[in-house]
Amino acid sequence: MGAMKESLISALFIIKLILPVLFVLEILKYFQLIEPLAILLSPVIELLGLPGEFSIIWIIGIFTGVYGSIVSFFYIINNPENYTIAQVSTLSALILIAHALPVEAKISQLLGIGYWKIIFFRLFLSVIFALLVKFFLDYFDLLQDSINPVTQIIEQQETSIISIFVAPVIACIKIGIVIVTLHLMIHLLKKIRVIYYMEIALKPVAYVLRIDTRLSNSLLIGIILGISYGGSLLMKDIEKLQEVSGNEKRKAIYLLNILHSLIEDTVLILLIGADIFVVLSGRILFSIFIILLIDVYYKKFLADR
Repeated sequence: MGAMKESLISALFIIKLILPVLFVLEILKYFQLIEPLAILLSPVIELLGLPGEFSIIWIIGIFTGVYGSIVSFFYIINNPENYTIAQVSTLSALILIAHALPVEAKISQLLGIGYWKIIFFRLFLSVIFALLVKFFLDYFDLLQDSINPVTQIIEQQETSIISIFVAPVIACIKIGIVIVTLHLMIHLLKKIRVIYYMEIALKPVAYVLRIDTRLSNSLLIGIILGISYGGSLLMKDIEKLQEVSGNEKRKAIYLLNILHSLIEDTVLILLIGADIFVVLSGRILFSIFIILLIDVYYKKFLADR
C-alpha cells in the first residue's frame, strides 16, 4: 500500500505541473499559434537540422521535465511517421540533459552550485550532446527509418472549445497511469534488489570518474533513481563530510545534473521512438567525458579547493 500511495502522490505532483501546460497547448492549437511560436524559439533546433515544432517540445521539457516533453510531443506531432528515429533521438538528447531546470537547478543551489550556473551548464551541454548525436548518426547514416512510438498519450483530433478542457484531462489520466506503473516498477526493482546490483555495476563508473568513494553511494542512487533521490542523500554527505574537498563535491553535483534517473528518463523517452543506444549509452559516455574534463580543469587550475 505504501508503494501505491507514494506512486499516486508522485503522479499527482507531476500532473499538477503539466496540466496547465496542456491547457495552453490546446489553446495554441485552437488558434493555430503553435507553428508561429515554434519559429520564434527554433534557432537551436534549426542548428540541429530538426523540425521547428520540436522547439516547443524542448522548451516545455525545460520547464516541466521529461513527462511534459513526452505529452507535448503527442499533442504537437500529428504524423509521427514523418519523423525519423535519428531526429527524435537528437531531440531526446536535448531533453535528457536539459529538463525541469527551475526545480533541479534549485536542488543544485542547495547542494552548493549557483542556480544560473547550473542552468547555463545544462543548456550548453544539451546542445553539445545533441550536436554530437546528430553528427554521429548523419555521418554513419544511422536510424533514418520513421519512428514507431510505443504508445499514444493522446489521439490527434480536431481541436474544439470542448476539447480544450477535455483533452488535457484525458492526457493527464493516461500519463498518470504511466507514472504510477513506472514508480511501482522501480519499487519492485528495489524490492528484488535489482537496484542494489545496478549500484554495484556502476561502481566502476565512480572509480573511472575519480569520485571520492564517500560520495559515490549517494551519487549512484541519484544516477539510477533521479536528482531528487540523489540530491537529498548527497546533501547529507556534503554536510557531514567536511574533509572531502570542494572540488570533489562540485564534481559530484555536476555529474548528478547531467546523468540522473537512468531508469525513468530512459523508459519515458523510448515512448516517443528514440533509440536506446543513443539515450542510454550515449548519455553515459558523454557524461563521463564531461566530468573527466572538469576533473582535469580542477586539478590543473583549481587544485586543493
